[in-house]
Amino acid sequence: MATRRIRFTINTYRIDDKEAWREWRKKTIGSLQCATASTIGAYFGHHYSSFKQTLAETFTPKEPDAFAKRAMAHGETNEDYAKREYLTIIGNKHKILCNGEESRITAFVHKNANISDACLMTTPDMIIKLGRSKEIVEFKCPYFEIFLPKTRNNRTIPQIAWDFLERFPNGKEASFIQGSVYALCEGDVNIVNVVYFFTDTTENIAMVIYTYDISRVMFMEDYIIDAAVKINLELKKDSSTYRTKTQDKIKISAALRNSCIDSKVYYRNEEHEWVLYEQPKDEGKSQRPDEPRQESTGSF
Repeated sequence: MATRRIRFTINTYRIDDKEAWREWRKKTIGSLQCATASTIGAYFGHHYSSFKQTLAETFTPKEPDAFAKRAMAHGETNEDYAKREYLTIIGNKHKILCNGEESRITAFVHKNANISDACLMTTPDMIIKLGRSKEIVEFKCPYFEIFLPKTRNNRTIPQIAWDFLERFPNGKEASFIQGSVYALCEGDVNIVNVVYFFTDTTENIAMVIYTYDISRVMFMEDYIIDAAVKINLELKKDSSTYRTKTQDKIKISAALRNSCIDSKVYYRNEEHEWVLYEQPKDEGKSQRPDEPRQESTGSF
């Protein structure tokens, strides 16, 4: 069983200018040899789904990283939209503690390592307080599923969201790792919500919300900090010779399953109400978005 380690916030950067923040982030990662949630995910062998498409376009006559740039632009354009709609769904019982306006460098007391060897840079999308619970909320705005014809396949936005939940009933490891890193650095958070917000830039919107209780997998704390130390040491050597152990990758996937306590699909109907779909528990076939459980969560 892992024990909560002593942590120190050693640097905080207020994000007012995105370009200035990106420059600060790049310099800080290099100068402090600082791991991030993304590099932790890569260390465990869990990349985002856009990685393969980005790689494919790198070796074509098209502009290198064109897909990654389009996907990033889509996410940046819709993240605030996703946040507003998510807060509509959870109602007025929340208090926003952080809304993605700052980056933080956190260091941990680590066995056999200096403090600077065990530091992480984090920029949570949102931290909220619901009753007595402090929760991380991470937002993803998938591009690949919606804008490539071969993956869109003439499906509506609610159908895409529903199919996504059926393919990933417990979510995706990369986002789970990212949220877990944020929770660890925040220090007193066990609940992580990952929100996948689907939109094709029209009023057609849906979201899949996964909720994790990371107190069920306390070993994640040791895994994340150990990974940060190894990544930071590699950064000091200006190399990346580490290799993901198969058993570690499998254990992360098991942690994803064991900590997922809820998953829901919501979509907005023609009356501009959010409608909840719940995955059937005792039925032989999955319920499709054209067979809604009409549980309205309100309008805006």
